[in-house]
Amino acid sequence: MIMQPVFNFRLSAIVALLLALLFAPGPGYAQTDLSLKLQVGFDSYYKSETWAPVRVEVANPGSANLTTKLRFLDDQASYGAPQVLYTTALDLPGQSRKQITLYLPLHGQTQLKVDLVDTASNELLLTAKQSVAPLSQVDFLIGVVASDLSLLNVAGNLTTPGDGRVAVAHLTLDNLPAIAQAWGSLDLLVFNDVDSSGLTPIQRQLLQRWVATGGQLLIGGGPSAGQTLAAFRDLVPFETVSPQTLSHPLTELQKMARLDDLADRGPYPAAVPVNPMGRIRARAGDQALLVSQSLGRGQVHYLALALSLAPLDRLLLEPRFLSRLFGQWQPKPAALTTQINTQEMVDSLALIPGQTLPTQGSVFLYLIIYVLVIGPVNYFILSRFKRREWAWFSIPVLILLFSGYSYFSSFRLRGGEPLLRQLAVVEAEQGAPLAEAATFVGLYSPRRADYRLIFDQPLPVSSLYSGYSAAGQLEISTLETTLVEGLKGEIGGVSAVAAYSQPPAPDISAALTLDRAEKRVSGTLINRTEQPLTDVLLIVNRQLIRLDTLPVGETPVDSVAEVMDDYSLAFYLPPYQTIDDFSAELSSEARLRLISRDTAVRAVTTDYYGDTELRLKADQLYLFGWQERPLLSVDLPDTSHDTLSETLIMMSLPYTKS
Repeated sequence: MIMQPVFNFRLSAIVALLLALLFAPGPGYAQTDLSLKLQVGFDSYYKSETWAPVRVEVANPGSANLTTKLRFLDDQASYGAPQVLYTTALDLPGQSRKQITLYLPLHGQTQLKVDLVDTASNELLLTAKQSVAPLSQVDFLIGVVASDLSLLNVAGNLTTPGDGRVAVAHLTLDNLPAIAQAWGSLDLLVFNDVDSSGLTPIQRQLLQRWVATGGQLLIGGGPSAGQTLAAFRDLVPFETVSPQTLSHPLTELQKMARLDDLADRGPYPAAVPVNPMGRIRARAGDQALLVSQSLGRGQVHYLALALSLAPLDRLLLEPRFLSRLFGQWQPKPAALTTQINTQEMVDSLALIPGQTLPTQGSVFLYLIIYVLVIGPVNYFILSRFKRREWAWFSIPVLILLFSGYSYFSSFRLRGGEPLLRQLAVVEAEQGAPLAEAATFVGLYSPRRADYRLIFDQPLPVSSLYSGYSAAGQLEISTLETTLVEGLKGEIGGVSAVAAYSQPPAPDISAALTLDRAEKRVSGTLINRTEQPLTDVLLIVNRQLIRLDTLPVGETPVDSVAEVMDDYSLAFYLPPYQTIDDFSAELSSEARLRLISRDTAVRAVTTDYYGDTELRLKADQLYLFGWQERPLLSVDLPDTSHDTLSETLIMMSLPYTKS
């Protein structure tokens, strides 16, 4: 009589425990007080087909320590390329708040979604969505770093000469990216009444490169000019400024804008440049008021007055004034490394120097022998032995033997181990501290398998179309390294990804003169890198000079350029000729290398719609040269493989005309 209540009590306890476990909230719901916030692009603006900074803030006010990761699915990759799931590990101790900047490829999305996921269970904890404003390449984006949050807002009502829109993004120093590829959205950057000393060394170097590649930098003076100029001492055309009070400083600025009704409410506090070395665009009496200096293809402008000063703020929006200052809202040209014809680059990766392919003659001879053995020889032998009926047996055996020989010969030709080929394109400007690089990594697989790639540093990586079905999905994880998982290898095919970086600019300089009448380029090239450059090209205005090698040190140049053909754009191969006609004395490996390099240069310099449309800027002198070295450290972990690495250096060099 006593055991029954005890049994019922135990049974009830077990049922209650099971129900509690069944309906207990999972880890995704236990932390309901988690928060996840996004700041995308530049005040929500970005240019389509660029890498955009995404500032993520995560708060865990609870007591539990969480191991999580941030997740973004890029389901709008280029045609034929697999989707990519980007993940970044993020530890969240109890009662913590963390900020992290991700760099993600955006393709015109109007909304961005980032998930916070539990690492162990892969359970979704939280999702944040943010509306974003995509811009096209003809639009003009102004980044304003200023204490006045309304500065230049009225410019948002303007349009560009190409019927693009003008957008104004108010930024802080933290919003300026730490990778070169994310600077491509900005066209004009304005600093006024802020302390620029908070810019990190990498931000300062990237800003200098951004200007050298066509960006426009406008710096305001006034009472706080010392703090505003703190990060720009190497960019402005003067050493210091002198605080002064100017009585009527707007007269020449009004003339630039052709305005007569701008009230001059002086006196104004100003920070006047001392001994300016740049071009003085406007004066106030004998004092330099507006000074500009070219840096590469861009310009740096300094105005001694604070930009937010009324009525100067109105003057800055006058189209005539701005057109004279920095060119009618012309967007900054995109870097060539962001416009590469990726399909042609993958084709270049597939042309593997050192892979000895059978010649047309040997294939034809093999087919002749095959036909003779299967037909006349087999018939003659069987007739000789009066066993023609054996043909039902001999023909299938001969077919199997020849097929087996073909299979094993092709297997031996493609090798028994994967080949990891790295082809990097480095774009640099003379005088800029950093270059911009796109590294294409192709995996040539002898078998069908899934592979893992690992880069030894965090990098933005994208997938590429490789000419066959892109089923599946890549997962790219970044923290201290970059891990690419799910890269599918096809038998004899090439799977490829692209990684982007900003290495130090190659130390190559030039003092060259172009004689336009004779199309002759003369002067010197100086190579201070550690290796010579091979297969060197000089290109300016569809005129091409082929050089053999640029050794380390100083090299004189005195060559007449050939005009590139409009219908057969060849850099290393003569037009209307085959590689065999051009280089019969070369080995098959050397011939294949030339074809691969010709394809790679064409991928960099031409558009998607035709080989004859060069994307190189007019009146710019470009140097192309090759070094047989890897730019990045990339590996196939736990897989024995061969490697092949090349780096294409592409520099824009100054020159004079005669």
